[in-house]
Amino acid sequence: MKQSITQQLENAYARATMQAEAKHLRGANDWQRVREIQSDSAQAKQAEQETFRADYDARLADAREAVLNERAARHYTHPAPQSAAKQDRFNKDQIERQAHLRVHNAHQKTMAKIDQQERRDVKELMQKNLMYPTHLTPLRKQFQSQSQQIKRER
Repeated sequence: MKQSITQQLENAYARATMQAEAKHLRGANDWQRVREIQSDSAQAKQAEQETFRADYDARLADAREAVLNERAARHYTHPAPQSAAKQDRFNKDQIERQAHLRVHNAHQKTMAKIDQQERRDVKELMQKNLMYPTHLTPLRKQFQSQSQQIKRER
């Protein structure tokens, strides 16, 4: 089965991200932390998917009610156009479609937040490694000892 262009781009982005991470992660502990972050993210996504499937009808009913309340509300900010009198604000199909869209959009937003949190956690780990690189630790210790000697000599 051929992948869509979106899937191909996501895969290319994931490969590029992993290459960038590989440059900044120091050792087994860092990679273990990355795997933990990815595992937590996958579990959160799975839990959201299961909740979405289990609560879909309740979410849909809430969204349907919200759409109906919005359409039933009177708006006094401007006069209604002439064509508005001909439109049915309570068309069942339109309300149903709008409710489905709201439920799916809310689900996608939650999934995106989980992805953002995963990227943020990995980025923080990489930033920590950039701030405290291990290959400079011997030089840092040498510099600190030399600066302490200079201070003692004064």
